[in-house]
Amino acid sequence: MNFKKLTFSDKVPNWLKIDVNPDKTEKEKKYLGGMLTWDLGQKLDKTEISLVRISVALILLVVIYSGFTALLANQMKQKNSEVEESIKTTNSQIALANNDNEKIKTKINQYQAMIQNLQDANDRITDRNKTRNAIPNLLNQIMAAIPRDVQLTSIENTVDRHIIINAQSNEYDQLGYFIAKLKTDMILTDVISTAGQKDNNTITVKIEGDLP
Repeated sequence: MNFKKLTFSDKVPNWLKIDVNPDKTEKEKKYLGGMLTWDLGQKLDKTEISLVRISVALILLVVIYSGFTALLANQMKQKNSEVEESIKTTNSQIALANNDNEKIKTKINQYQAMIQNLQDANDRITDRNKTRNAIPNLLNQIMAAIPRDVQLTSIENTVDRHIIINAQSNEYDQLGYFIAKLKTDMILTDVISTAGQKDNNTITVKIEGDLP
């Protein structure tokens, strides 16, 4: 019977033990399956070299991937910052443009109001000049058109270009001729007249019309 107690090293499998004794045989140094050797004093076999290469390749791949990921993340962060800055600048420019547009609209409205006021004033001056010149022209035209037997008792410019003429004669046909002359010669427009009123052989009429 063997009364020797098992130590911790006895419990460890042989394939996990590192042989530091170079004098052992190759058979004792190898793992039971013959795939791996754990003798640090011996050269690596082909399988171990392949595993080391694969491990190194994987480590390099992870390092390169991590580097590219960090680089891309940094670039994306920079691009996002540039985009945000560009958006902020664009929004600022749009706000300035809208402000300038509102100012331009206000100025346009002011200029349009000024132009309209000038146009209205010019129209009033033109109307005054027309009326001022129209009255002498009207009198000249009436003098040329009035028959001998018709007398004018009054001529009034009541409102704007509206004219009222009071005329009298001893004959209806002379007054009728005068009214017709005012119409046909376009001395007045929209000519109307009252019926003749006779008093002691004198016939009076009221003629109304507008200056052309």
